[in-house]
Amino acid sequence: QIARSPGARHVFVLLTARPEFRPPPALEVHELAIERLSPAASLDLIRSLLRGSSLSGPDLETIVERTDGIPLFIEELTRMLLDDGPRERASSARTPRRSSIPITLRDSLNERLDRLGSARETAQLAAALGREFDRSVLIGAAYHDEAAITADLAELLEANIVYQRRQVGASGYVFRHAVIRDAAY
Repeated sequence: QIARSPGARHVFVLLTARPEFRPPPALEVHELAIERLSPAASLDLIRSLLRGSSLSGPDLETIVERTDGIPLFIEELTRMLLDDGPRERASSARTPRRSSIPITLRDSLNERLDRLGSARETAQLAAALGREFDRSVLIGAAYHDEAAITADLAELLEANIVYQRRQVGASGYVFRHAVIRDAAY
């Protein structure tokens, strides 16, 4: 619609799409394929997420190996290992706890949602409302009172599951990524 508007000659629109998407032939579209991160770039992303914390070399290698360069998966596995805190991550400093590290992104997200307690139920209800949802609609649809939903939303914000989108006269929230919303749903 935008491209067909009379004054649309100099409009720049940036969109993301899956590889199978094919734009209409009448449009002048420049595609930029974004590849998965290299192992070195994956390590750089992990280190940027550590913020003063540390993970063992074998844990770093496991994250790089299991995530296959997918940024969201890298973030989720890194957070999961950091959330485990100083507890024993391995039977020795050289052996990562590979068996307890989720194999897929969905497994990782489900494990993270499971740790949210009652906020998981709120995340699931919010996911049923859509990737973007309004606080008042969520409260109206919930079985719990407003205070409980407010506390759950604060926990979801803290866990980086959702972020708040401030609007005039309303309070909207958005799942940080569509895959997170799908896992909650």
